[in-house]
Amino acid sequence: MPQLFSYSRLETFVGCPRNYYWTYIKGHRGGESIYSYLGTAAHDLVEAMDKGEISNDDAVSRFKEEVDNADMLGLTWITPKSKLNYVECILHYLQFHEASKEPNQRIEDVFAVEIGEIVIWGFIDRWSRDGNTITITDYKTSSKFSAAELEHKKMQLFIYAEALSKYYPEYTIKIRYDMLKYAKVGKTLKPRNEIPMNKEYSEGYVAMEYTEDNRQELCQFVNDTMAQINARDPEDIFTWEMARDPKTSFFCKSLCAHCDKCCCN
Repeated sequence: MPQLFSYSRLETFVGCPRNYYWTYIKGHRGGESIYSYLGTAAHDLVEAMDKGEISNDDAVSRFKEEVDNADMLGLTWITPKSKLNYVECILHYLQFHEASKEPNQRIEDVFAVEIGEIVIWGFIDRWSRDGNTITITDYKTSSKFSAAELEHKKMQLFIYAEALSKYYPEYTIKIRYDMLKYAKVGKTLKPRNEIPMNKEYSEGYVAMEYTEDNRQELCQFVNDTMAQINARDPEDIFTWEMARDPKTSFFCKSLCAHCDKCCCN
């Protein structure tokens, strides 16, 4: 029977095998960061707006409450400026986001798809059918991706597209990230708190189509990643290398739940 994986599990390994070791081999999930806590809150609020369950004003008010809750929980920011920029950008999105009115819309839809020797499962934030086109949207509260980062980040969207293509093989599938902290001014993604008042902008989408070439690229990615995971010794931590310097990396210091372990090993 094929192993069951999530995309986040594959991404964890690609990002840092040592993080994968602690999280999935040893089962130490670790604590929450300020970014995971507020990212989840923003994600849930956007979905609630797209379902028509809450208004923009409600979303803004609730997010401010979550920022206060994070402070009370002792979740820390790198600097006061990083907090200001993050909160201002997300609040701008929540204040001005127009709830999706796409036809045949599904939100937080569960899927499972067999790729190579594993079954990948998860939830699609939002997808819809219009004519013979399917559009898949995934919300992101992270910083915008570099070209190098997008080479593996796009695999998440490819997985979603592959899952839906099994049910709708005749449809054109468009995929996109909605970068909540950004808006598009012309063709450039700009932080929302840096957009001048009355300046025209559009949503911060990073979009592409899903093609046969993408399918081959996805299969290669999954197979290569699984081969690398299976080549490690689950009993030997040193076969699971650190991809970053835990003393200097932003990911290690701010996002990874296992930085304290890596500093000692």
